[in-house]
Amino acid sequence: MMFATNNYVPNQGGTNDIRLRKVERGFLSFKQDICTRLDGLEDVLRSRLPVMAHQTAQILSSRTPAESQSHVPASAAIPNLPVSCISGHVTLPAAAIDSKDVATVKLGDEEFVFDRTTVADPPAKHFSDDIDGLFEQWNNSNLLVVNGRGIPIKYWPQFYQAKKGFKSGAWKAIRVEWGNWKVSPSESPVIPAGFHVLVLQFIVEEREKHASNKLFWAKFSDTESGVQFGFQQILTSLKHERMEHDAQAAADALQFFNRNLGCADANGAFSYTSRTGGTVVMSKTGDIARNWRNLLAQDPSIAAQWYAR
Repeated sequence: MMFATNNYVPNQGGTNDIRLRKVERGFLSFKQDICTRLDGLEDVLRSRLPVMAHQTAQILSSRTPAESQSHVPASAAIPNLPVSCISGHVTLPAAAIDSKDVATVKLGDEEFVFDRTTVADPPAKHFSDDIDGLFEQWNNSNLLVVNGRGIPIKYWPQFYQAKKGFKSGAWKAIRVEWGNWKVSPSESPVIPAGFHVLVLQFIVEEREKHASNKLFWAKFSDTESGVQFGFQQILTSLKHERMEHDAQAAADALQFFNRNLGCADANGAFSYTSRTGGTVVMSKTGDIARNWRNLLAQDPSIAAQWYAR
């Protein structure tokens, strides 16, 4: 006896429904994640568009018509670029910072707002073996980032000087080195071994007298071997050069006033009041030279008489 049989097919409808619901949930989760990311990107762009617009306006306004057409800088000196935004960092407006922590400093023509509690320690970077790097980062650097913006080395005192009060003790640790980067040799303190920020301004000011790094190194290299001078060798050379210039300027002042710097014609330019209240005529070469230069710059009558000789 034979029985008719049909192939048995299990009911898979329930399983398929479960799988479909899992796919739908996964898709909805993916969609929500994408929307969240896009919203975040939109917020970042909204916060940075005013900054980008400000930077673009600064660059365009600083160009001459000829530069705008040629896109070639007018000078090969160290470029003075606007403070740059850093990729991945958001620049917060003042309204987004706790009012008790809002601080403002002057960066060129810009009033820069930031959270005083977020200023990092001074970057652990020394330029005694990277002078070209110093020139590159003096006006445009990302070594120090504050409120999403790269802070040029020349503005570091705005964040670290003791009088600013943003980072206690920081300026004491770097002020000598920073000044050597910038200050004039005759005004620079004796440089302790291992300190380099007060000598770099010093070196940068010398670099800015030259049209390019190449011309700077042409002056500060061995004439026979072509080997570039080291950091301390450059400082020593600059200090000797300034001492020679100061000696000549002081001699010029003495010559102009017939060796009487306290005379009425000098109008007190070379005198100061002592602690006891008496009037003292300057005797140090550096002081006389500095005040003579200031006098020539500020008194057209004396300048005209001197240059007419």
